[in-house]
Amino acid sequence: AAQAVNPAVRIHASPWSPPGWMKKSGRMDGVEQCELRDEPRLLAAYARYLRLFIQAYAVEGITIDRLMVQNEMDSPAPFPSCQWTPELFVRFHLAYLKPEFAAHRIDTEVWGGTFRTMSGLQAHECFRNPEFRAFVRGAAFQYSYPKPIDDLQILYPGTRIMHTETVCHGGANTATEAAGQFEDFLGYAAAGAEVFTYWNSVLGEDAA
Repeated sequence: AAQAVNPAVRIHASPWSPPGWMKKSGRMDGVEQCELRDEPRLLAAYARYLRLFIQAYAVEGITIDRLMVQNEMDSPAPFPSCQWTPELFVRFHLAYLKPEFAAHRIDTEVWGGTFRTMSGLQAHECFRNPEFRAFVRGAAFQYSYPKPIDDLQILYPGTRIMHTETVCHGGANTATEAAGQFEDFLGYAAAGAEVFTYWNSVLGEDAA
């Protein structure tokens, strides 16, 4: 429906969790043992899963222009989530996702992330690897302070930045929350973000 209104619309995807059976807990949600299982056959299966996801959307006439492998890769959460170490994150991209996409000629842009700066500098740890920097098209951030994003660009000049999720707040739509959103926008704009994602902007007014 969005494409009917604006055929030039572009779509990015950021999964919150792999299928539960791929995780140590066996569940998509839950804080305990929410890490991806570090097993070669499973990592290959997840790369294949992401490739098939992009191809399935293409069949429906929807092109996935950009992919971030994991939403908030540092965050164990009660809702669907998956926690990755920077080492596993880089290895998955280079040893599994890159060859899978190359073999099937998937030209979707892969962006590093999504990163936060609330629990550490995982983006900096991933981008320290030159092969990772060469493979991804940029770094995707949310719930982050501008300075670490600026620092990443100082360390690796030319790194493209996109913003992938606004702060949720409590849904009260107060002036204070609106001011907070505007400050967030200004911070990312100053950090050079080429995309600012105001998520949930198309939910119905009666949405829970």
